[in-house]
Amino acid sequence: MFDKHFEVVLADTEEGKRLHYKIRYQVYCIESGYEDHRAFADGEEKDQWDKHAVHFLVRSKASREWIAAMRLILPGNKDGHPVFQLCDIDRSVTGKTQGSTTAEISRLCIIDSFRRRLPPGRSENNQASLNLRKDAGHHQMRERCKEPLIVLGLFRAAAQYSREHGIPYWYFLTTSALARMLKRMNVHMLKAGASCLHNGERHPFLIDLREAIELARRGSDVIAQMLEHQLAYVRYSQLCNDPHQTEEPIYLQTYAA
Repeated sequence: MFDKHFEVVLADTEEGKRLHYKIRYQVYCIESGYEDHRAFADGEEKDQWDKHAVHFLVRSKASREWIAAMRLILPGNKDGHPVFQLCDIDRSVTGKTQGSTTAEISRLCIIDSFRRRLPPGRSENNQASLNLRKDAGHHQMRERCKEPLIVLGLFRAAAQYSREHGIPYWYFLTTSALARMLKRMNVHMLKAGASCLHNGERHPFLIDLREAIELARRGSDVIAQMLEHQLAYVRYSQLCNDPHQTEEPIYLQTYAA
C-alpha cells in the first residue's frame, strides 16, 4: 500500500537536503511552534546534528508533493546523540549497545496540510506550502490518514540504510501517541529511560533492528508485504539524473511572519 502512493528519497544532494530542512521548518516552526521561525531566516530548520545525519524525504506519487521528513543521526560522532543530552538513559540499555553501532531516529515529521484537515478557523494561507498544485487538494484528501504507512515507509528506508552500513541499533525519542501507534503496528521498542520534557513529554526507546524487523514481519501482513519490496528508497541524485522525471516544482513559502 505504501509503495502504491508514496516513495522515500534519500537526500544525498544539497538541493534534497534543503527540501528536508524546509519541511522541518514548516512543521516545527510554522505548524507546531516548537522552534522560533525567526531563528531561520532562510526558511530551513536545521541544527548541529544535521552534519552527522542522513536525511530522508517522502513524496506523494499522485500529487508530487514532498510531504514528510526524517533524519538518522549516525554513530561515531564526537557529540554523541541528542537523546543523551535530553534524557537519563538506563545503564542496562547502554550496556546492550556501543556508541559506534547505534544511530538515532530524529525529526520525524509529516506536514499538517497533508496529514489531516485544517481545524476550524485556520487558513491554508497561514502555512508554508510545498509543491502547490491546483489539483493537489483532491489527492491530499484521498491520501490523508495514511500517517502509519508513511512512518513505516520512513522506518523501512532507514532500516535498509542501517543494514547497508552495519548499524544494528537505533535510539528514538518520541511521544506516547507515536509510541502507541508503533506498538499497534508490531514495531518492538525497549523503553530506554525516564521520560523528559522536550516540546512536551517525550519517551526514549531503543530499537534492536534485527529483532524489531522479525517481530514486525511476523505480526503484520502489511509490514511483511512492505519488506518484500526491494526498493526502500531512491537517492535524490537519481531523480535529478532521470530523464523521465519532470522538473521538480520549487518550494513556495506563503507564510509571512
